[in-house]
Amino acid sequence: MSILLFLCGLTLVLCIALASAFPNSFLLKLWTSRRSPSFTPVFSVSVPLGPKNTVKGPFGTRTNMALLSGIVHDASGKPIGHIVPNTSVANGIVAASGTYFPTVSITIQWGADDTFAYLNLSGVGVLGQTTMVYIRMDTDGGSAYAAWGQQFLIGEVSYPEQDGPALFKIFAHS
Repeated sequence: MSILLFLCGLTLVLCIALASAFPNSFLLKLWTSRRSPSFTPVFSVSVPLGPKNTVKGPFGTRTNMALLSGIVHDASGKPIGHIVPNTSVANGIVAASGTYFPTVSITIQWGADDTFAYLNLSGVGVLGQTTMVYIRMDTDGGSAYAAWGQQFLIGEVSYPEQDGPALFKIFAHS
């Protein structure tokens, strides 16, 4: 196993050396031509939270909070849907190091056609501070917002006010 790791490392060093020695090399062009991804805001929702329940466990402290309600707004601020009551929750674990690993489930009903979307958010951050999340969105096939379910979505969860609602901002890869 250690010989394999050595050979992989040696190959990587050789590729880097070749890329830097030949300014027109394929590897250098590949590395420098890559663009950073860009994301466009698609919607946001301010969410009042229920009481925070915690349980100490072997990996840290588990948290659980109900997401009580919330109006979904598009990027221009226009209301486009709402969180379905009694269907959404934020769970997570705060490791001993202080790192927070949230898992959030949200059910939205769109106002345009009364169809539903299910969002599953997973991320890493610090509890109570802005956290970045990856979002998987499932929608009814005929929904006016079904296209968002086919896009790569990320989000930002923040807490603008102490003991106030959480703010979810959702972005799509553009």
